[in-house]
Amino acid sequence: MAQQYTILKNDCLSILAERFNTTKDVLMSLNSEQIKNPDLIYEGSKLTLPDPAIESIPLDGSRTELPKPPEELAGGADTCSEPLDFADILYLPAHPKTGKKCWYGITEDAKKIIEKEKALLDTTIVEGDVQTTTQNLSKLGVLSKFAAKHFEQFMSQENADDYKTLNLFKLVITRYLYKETDSDPFDVLYDMAEKANINMGGLKSKVKYWKRYVEKLQSHFEQADAMQQKMELARSGVDAISGASINTAKVERDRQAKADQYLLDQLHHTVLDDITDKIESMEEAAIDKAEEMNSDDGTHFVYREELKYFTSKQQETIEKYAKMLSDNHDEMSIAQLSHDKAKQKLKVLIPQPQEAQSPHGVNWYSAAVSNLNRQGLVVKEQCLTLAQLEGDSPANQGPKVLNEKMPDWRLPNQVIDIEKDDLIEALYVQSKGNKQPTKDDSETEGMSSLVNDVVLDWSYYPSLALIALIDNTITEHQKNLAQVLGTTLPLDELFNKLLWVKKVAKARIELLKSVAQSRLESSNPTLEFQSPFVASLPAKLTLLWDNTYKPKMKNKAGFENQAELNDLQVVECSLMSSGELFYLRGPAWYMPEKNSDDLCLLAKGHVRNITGQIQFASQQSNGETPTPANSLSEALDKLKKPKVTLDLFPLTKEKKFDTAFWSDGYHYQNGISPDGKEAQYSADAGAQLFRFSSKAAATLNTPLSSYQDALKNPKQLGGSTEVSANFALLQAQASFMFWLPFGKGNENVKDIKDASGYELKLDYVDVHNKEHQYEAGCLAAKIEGSVYGLAGASCQLSSKVAFGASDTGSGNFGLKGSSVTAFDPNIQSTNVLNSGPVSADYAAEAGVTVDAFAGVEAGGTLGATVYWWPPKDTNEKKLGSINGELSASFGAGAKGEFRLLFQGGVLVLVSSAKLVMGPGASGKLAINLDMLGVDRFVDTLLGVLKQHDFKRLAVFGDVDEDGKNEEFVKLNNVLTLAIAMGLTVADVLLMPVSTWAKYEQSTLSKEYAPLLANRTIDKQHQVTMKAWVTKLPPETLRNLFVTLIMEQDKPSGQYNVAQSNQRLAQSIVQIMQWLVDDENDNISSKRQWKESLIRMNNDPAILQDKPLQWESFKDNWFKLARFVKQYSESGGDAIRIRFDDFSKKLCQNMVLTYCDETEVIGGGIIYHERSVRRYHAYPVSMVENPDAKNKAIQIRNTDGEIETKQEFIMEWTINAALS
Repeated sequence: MAQQYTILKNDCLSILAERFNTTKDVLMSLNSEQIKNPDLIYEGSKLTLPDPAIESIPLDGSRTELPKPPEELAGGADTCSEPLDFADILYLPAHPKTGKKCWYGITEDAKKIIEKEKALLDTTIVEGDVQTTTQNLSKLGVLSKFAAKHFEQFMSQENADDYKTLNLFKLVITRYLYKETDSDPFDVLYDMAEKANINMGGLKSKVKYWKRYVEKLQSHFEQADAMQQKMELARSGVDAISGASINTAKVERDRQAKADQYLLDQLHHTVLDDITDKIESMEEAAIDKAEEMNSDDGTHFVYREELKYFTSKQQETIEKYAKMLSDNHDEMSIAQLSHDKAKQKLKVLIPQPQEAQSPHGVNWYSAAVSNLNRQGLVVKEQCLTLAQLEGDSPANQGPKVLNEKMPDWRLPNQVIDIEKDDLIEALYVQSKGNKQPTKDDSETEGMSSLVNDVVLDWSYYPSLALIALIDNTITEHQKNLAQVLGTTLPLDELFNKLLWVKKVAKARIELLKSVAQSRLESSNPTLEFQSPFVASLPAKLTLLWDNTYKPKMKNKAGFENQAELNDLQVVECSLMSSGELFYLRGPAWYMPEKNSDDLCLLAKGHVRNITGQIQFASQQSNGETPTPANSLSEALDKLKKPKVTLDLFPLTKEKKFDTAFWSDGYHYQNGISPDGKEAQYSADAGAQLFRFSSKAAATLNTPLSSYQDALKNPKQLGGSTEVSANFALLQAQASFMFWLPFGKGNENVKDIKDASGYELKLDYVDVHNKEHQYEAGCLAAKIEGSVYGLAGASCQLSSKVAFGASDTGSGNFGLKGSSVTAFDPNIQSTNVLNSGPVSADYAAEAGVTVDAFAGVEAGGTLGATVYWWPPKDTNEKKLGSINGELSASFGAGAKGEFRLLFQGGVLVLVSSAKLVMGPGASGKLAINLDMLGVDRFVDTLLGVLKQHDFKRLAVFGDVDEDGKNEEFVKLNNVLTLAIAMGLTVADVLLMPVSTWAKYEQSTLSKEYAPLLANRTIDKQHQVTMKAWVTKLPPETLRNLFVTLIMEQDKPSGQYNVAQSNQRLAQSIVQIMQWLVDDENDNISSKRQWKESLIRMNNDPAILQDKPLQWESFKDNWFKLARFVKQYSESGGDAIRIRFDDFSKKLCQNMVLTYCDETEVIGGGIIYHERSVRRYHAYPVSMVENPDAKNKAIQIRNTDGEIETKQEFIMEWTINAALS
């Protein structure tokens, strides 16, 4: 059942949308009867709320404390006691603070406590139950380090608690939630002010001052009222006294209410301002402290205001050198050199980077590449051969015909002569234009296959130069469209062929990018060159393809803030007595970093770090030979001598060590396992959490052969129950292929033909500003690849997935888990501010939720293909691919549930992931629309225009004060170009974005009108034109009408002036016929016709005034009628008759009237009168007698009264209006 909310005074729709985790558009659509204006809602009204998009997991804030150390000193208090008898040896593959292997001797008392903690963690992960697992992890305190902590991570525990509480108070005050309690609002504000340590004496003094001010005003008003009453009494007599008394009482009540509200508002804003000042002061202090601390990469933290998060000096260094590379290494300047010069420049740049000097002698390329390499980033010159970059044969240097007939084509500002039909045709053929993929093919796969051919073996820089050449040609010729129209090659064919060549060049670059990327993904990646200033490269390398870099968010490691019960992590351990892998929480007293640190002192001697005494090597190196320990008891006995060095490797010969865990080379000092294999084990905190969340211990504690068999058997990933993955537990990696949406029978689906989609419903706004939904087919996404480490762990611990840019960089797509929990103030273990525990009621009332993994970066090496089933069509189409970078940038802050945006010439569908992929996905999802899928999708999108009373698409967001929306204007430009130039939407998107508006202006010119008429009249184009015209937005259709009434004064091709104008008139009538004949919805065609004519004046002000709209419709109908009347005569009456016939049908929703008036011409003594006929138009819904021809019209006005005007109804025909 839908939830209800009562609107309070000072509520606004945007704040309510934020509070209830939805959008203004959704709230308006659910309450369309009462909300006409999003900025105008009324106190006391009931709002219908949407069902929660994601049910949050409740948390009570409790924590399970770390186990306490033994109370007694180990060995007693006697300083002369014998050396300690240790009961076991504890091994940590990676200490939570240093990441290094550690060994500890532990007493029997310590071992019992450790085993109790182990048993607790063994029961934490409940397979298939995300809620219970999340609650268990929260109680253990191991979740909070993965949330986005921002400022509080650089505060003491006490200050962090104060900071969180102050923010909670700010939220409650900002959203006026204190008014929802049963308590007096003044008392609640005072309570929060006191808990926030605001100067209560000063606050109450301000309140007293406000009260005196109000009382003074009230006294002034009372005196004025008394004076007014005396005057009224004197004029009206005794009978007025009773009425005056009643009125005075009402006035006094109203004034008292306003006075009380004034005092509450003053208190509200004062407390809010004081709390905000405290928050900002704490944030500034946190920033100052952070900048003195090191992040996990060893460099100081930096807060970036424009990014709204902390990063590090190292990340800024990467950004700096990426920018240095981008600023100095202008790829286009190389691309626009001749082949020999480009090759020479690259030879100088690549093999010996130290020789590439700037004018100032600074070794910029060497500095940039060296510093990027040190951080694990490599550039394309290191991943592609010189032949792949520039080519070493004619086949690599671009189309053969250009090199033969236009040898300087690569130089700057070159333009193809469009009069050379043979050159353009040869270029098209050599680019395999006659073998392009069909609409039924996968565009990406089809293009990849096409360009992966020896005939199209173009290198990177020639491909880049070819794109620039096509863009230059298109840009240059938009300046003189008349020249283009004068060529023998038809305009649509000319542009189609040029844009096809650009598409092929772009596909070549994408292919080369994939080649470079795959080179880094090999087991032993090699580079074309390495910087002489970098001794060794990091193990993980990331391709910096575009020479741009955005600093990554950096959070402080949880254990460094001494948070006690918070920000712990799970730590993998093993006791040598059992050899089994298990988990503990750390850091803690049982795993001190050193024997002199505070944690070791807490252990009271029950734990000793013996790492310096232990060797564990399958192959002994030259040097001192350690004492072998053939059994645990022998090892423990020898450890009584503090200077002994033990070799524990002989212990692994026992059967209990014959496990997958101990067989890995990581544990051995030389990194080689007993069977000679190199290490696969990943030891970082994210990998350990992944194995913990995967309950990996049971599998890793089995023999290696059993582990390898387990790798072949898929297991469930996370709590979705619908994703199966193959787990490589040592590497902490899960490989999978699954389909979204979840819950649609997509389990174990392998092929698209068996997949089920999620219904896509688009919102549109009608003429009454109500939102409706339009069914636009179904969407499904195929996700395949692998995810690892912390991102993989978050998937394991969640029932939903979120999309984003992968940590592998280069715009790759990644995944992470999303598990929404209630706000967790941890109220049972902290004191808030100086006033005692804070009530959890405030948090509950605020309805605050957080993502447990908000601080986790999406990861993995993934592919994501989105498929779409158009409405009433069982054949799927490849719609596009998920854009990780945009999915991240349109994150939680992005407005709206569903938007179409233009990003650099690409049409991008940005949506709530849940809206298009079902409840198994969260966050925002950005889909780059495929070149072959975009036309069909836009066609379906425009189908919403045929809905009754359609006004605008909500998919393009809000309009500005002039009723315009920037994204819709861009779409209108694209549609106008497509319809006028005979191109597909995909082709137009390939044109330089900067030329869209200019080409649109050209296609709407007088010179272009005959070509548009040809496309409308000629039989070969009519099927395509009709399909487009009947769905065009009014903003686009009006462009066609405006162009077609531009009178020609020159011959056009084979047609003389009179014939050219007649063809324009014929085109107008043809468009009218298509609208009349539209079988889908003739009612919508009438509205489409009406709205198009209204917009022909191109005056936004008209759209805000109904009478102006009616007059605009009438005036523009007369423009069309006069043009058709004037230029249809040479062709007989057929065109005019058809115009009248179609006009009567399309104008049925409007009534045309005339009135004859006498107009005085001249002035003074000399003047004369003349009869003038004036015309007006009204909606048929306002006219009481619409069928009464030649009778006075009766209009029902806004008050419901009927008014008779001396205006007479006439037909919408040339015969009636212009004869």
